[in-house]
Amino acid sequence: MQHLGKKSVRVKDLRRRIRSRIPGQVIIDGAKVLDDLIRWDVRILELYLSADLSRSPEAAAWIAAADRVFEMDAEVLVSLAPTRSPQGVLA
Repeated sequence: MQHLGKKSVRVKDLRRRIRSRIPGQVIIDGAKVLDDLIRWDVRILELYLSADLSRSPEAAAWIAAADRVFEMDAEVLVSLAPTRSPQGVLA
């Protein structure tokens, strides 16, 4: 799992994708939605977790299901989240 800083190229790219809503790509925010996607066998290309959440027991299934996993400080994740109440996980 790679740790990303707020100025990393990948964070800048994620911010761009969240703002521009690229056709065929969906960025989700939230544990429940992520659990549903995994249960429905939807491919998770990228998983972004807050540093605290990445070490939680519930994150193990998410990490196993994702093609690529990244960790970042909670403040960075909150600044990226497309929702008003971010849950510490984007995919």
